[in-house]
Amino acid sequence: MNRKRILSLAVALAMCLTLSLVTVFAADDPALKCEYDAATATLTITGTGFSEGLHFTTVSGGSSGLMAVAPVPKAVAGKFVAVVKYAAADGVELTITVQEGAGTKVFKYEVENSVCQHDNLSGWQKVDGTGHWEYCLDCEVITTVKTAHTSDNAHATDCTKPNKCTVCAYVITPAGSHTSDNKHATDCAQPSKCTACAYVITPAGSHTFALNLWQATTPPTCVNNGVETQKCDVCGKLGSVTRSIPATGHSFGATPDCGQKCANCTELYECDDPDCPVCTLPKGGYTIKYYKDSLSDGFIDEADGVGTFRQGHRLTPSDITKPNWLNAEKPDGNYGVALVSYPTITCDSARDVVKVLYMPIKRR
Repeated sequence: MNRKRILSLAVALAMCLTLSLVTVFAADDPALKCEYDAATATLTITGTGFSEGLHFTTVSGGSSGLMAVAPVPKAVAGKFVAVVKYAAADGVELTITVQEGAGTKVFKYEVENSVCQHDNLSGWQKVDGTGHWEYCLDCEVITTVKTAHTSDNAHATDCTKPNKCTVCAYVITPAGSHTSDNKHATDCAQPSKCTACAYVITPAGSHTFALNLWQATTPPTCVNNGVETQKCDVCGKLGSVTRSIPATGHSFGATPDCGQKCANCTELYECDDPDCPVCTLPKGGYTIKYYKDSLSDGFIDEADGVGTFRQGHRLTPSDITKPNWLNAEKPDGNYGVALVSYPTITCDSARDVVKVLYMPIKRR
């Protein structure tokens, strides 16, 4: 006796049965397919490969071994369908007898899984961009309510890793690449980190000074030595080792005139002649007085001038470089220099005075 199984998946809410076929005929004999709907207690019998004409069909077994007779089906193109109202239960063997003319064919079925128990679950295989749910692989019925993804937040601490759901492994945020803050390039002792996730791309290191590179940190003047500091070969960051830079000396040119001002400071050139009419003149300073809006009652500040000159020197704009009240105080309004007096150095006890007047600048 050959035994055939015909399995059919159906929606669990309809509670369809899957029936196993047992036939007493060879494989090339006509076959039946049976589908049972427990909700309506209906057995649908589909015959394929039968002869044309009427076929009487009976079903026995099932609940208390009862027998039911299907409406007389007629085969068309070798196929007929018979629908039988019948009560069946799990594990019961049904015998279906089909009378075809004078002959009779017997088919045996076993009722299986009248109601799906959903014990073959998908394991969160149903996912989309907003959540996941589980469903039965046998009947394809969804068994859980859709739940939002729970991120592992791996991307927040490493841009090259994706954010995945901790339940179903769905990729919420794809892996990307780091964007460096490049701090290591300007300071070897600092790490370079990703600006988004703070991942350390290049670890902190140490400065190297093998090339003996130096940078002036205090420039020398005409009379005072300066300072230079050793800097890192790689990033240029200054180290702790320093050395002195010799003073530059005054710059008066190849053939200076007596009383000529140094190109780099306010010192005046003096010759070696004790009777020089220029070099023997007394030296004196000057005072800068700042006024706002009016020279008569607008006095606001004063400061010592820069440099000490020989008697008879006439001050120039370059002698009045600082301090500058306009830049220091930044008064309200659009002010500018309206008037400057450039007196001649007299070396009197009251000091010579440069008056600077600030007035509002009118825009056209």
